[in-house]
Amino acid sequence: MKRDPFLTIVQAKQSAFNKKVGEAAIRNLVGTVQIQKAVRGQLVTNSDFTKPASRTARVVKIDLIKFYELVQEVNKLEME
Repeated sequence: MKRDPFLTIVQAKQSAFNKKVGEAAIRNLVGTVQIQKAVRGQLVTNSDFTKPASRTARVVKIDLIKFYELVQEVNKLEME
C-alpha cells in the first residue's frame, strides 16, 4: 500500500469527565496508524489524558486533543 502524505487517523474517546484516557488508548492508535500507513494520529476526548498517556503520545508523536479546546479553535475560525 502506497503511503498517502495526508492520511491522518483520528480516534475519539468519550469518557466520564472524572475518568482520564490512558496509555492503552495511545498504543492502540499507534497500531492503527502503522497498519494504515498514516502520517499522523490524533486522539480526541471529551475528558483528559493521564500523565503516562501524555508522555507516550509525545514519544510516538500522537496528537492529543481535548474536545473543548477543539471547539474553541473552531469558534475562533468562524469569527475570522
